[in-house]
Amino acid sequence: MSIEDFTESLLIPLLPLNEQKIIVEKVERFMSLCDELEPKLRKSRENSEMLMEIVVRGL
Repeated sequence: MSIEDFTESLLIPLLPLNEQKIIVEKVERFMSLCDELEPKLRKSRENSEMLMEIVVRGL
């Protein structure tokens, strides 16, 4: 059996199209949320580092 025959004989179950669309919508929402949170996390880290420097210099 060739690789082509083998791969063609594989059955890969797929969700119904409407469920696939729901999953895609959710993933897109989560990606959007990640895009929103990334700069906030960066700013939070910068603030943390700045505060740590202030504390260390104040000692």
